[in-house]
Amino acid sequence: MGTVLAALNPVIDFKKITRGYECLISIFLFGGAVGAFFTAREFPDASGIFPQMVTVLGIFLTAVLVIKSSMKAGTIPERDPFFIHIPKFAISCSMMLAYLFSINFVGYFTSTAMFIPALAYMLSYKNTKASLYLSVGFVAAIYVIFVVIFKTTLPPELILQWVLGYD
Repeated sequence: MGTVLAALNPVIDFKKITRGYECLISIFLFGGAVGAFFTAREFPDASGIFPQMVTVLGIFLTAVLVIKSSMKAGTIPERDPFFIHIPKFAISCSMMLAYLFSINFVGYFTSTAMFIPALAYMLSYKNTKASLYLSVGFVAAIYVIFVVIFKTTLPPELILQWVLGYD
């Protein structure tokens, strides 16, 4: 990811991306949320409710972002950088891609339980105990919502297969 950013550096000077671009990026995100909503509307009734709720929330939050970024575009100095720490941004994107690919191999719960504290630590949040509690609480909430309530089948957990000895 760092080499991609370095290759784009002559074209896009990331240090000069200012808050003025924040409005354009938020409009792009708003369009993506609206597109995701219309895609979710095509899902069958039972499986489309949750994605529609999430995309409505996304539309609302990105609309707030568009409004806030357009209001403050004139009041914030134009030289204020948008990307403050490019290496951390590149590592975060790489970690997210690795997380997404690891779900199918290791399992959703294991990948998530490892990803949340690792990303928090990499982003300089050093309270390891709080990160671990958050990770366990989040995984437990997702388990209750999707496995217990919605009865959704998630990718198998490789570690649980090894420990409990089931296929």
